[in-house]
Amino acid sequence: VLTICNDDGGDISNRIYDIKVKELLEKKNISEKITINTSNFAPGNYIVQISQNNTLTHQKVIIY
Repeated sequence: VLTICNDDGGDISNRIYDIKVKELLEKKNISEKITINTSNFAPGNYIVQISQNNTLTHQKVIIY
């Protein structure tokens, strides 16, 4: 599983992309914490994009 926590308050949105920049998942209006089941994702590298207050943050995630 992948857990994304919003400790800053306000709503955030997140997207998960595979290494070929294909969007696999989008969740909007996350107010506190979200847990994403990654068991259907193939092993490999992914990019998590988090958007909050017109700011984008990217994090690389490796799923085994």
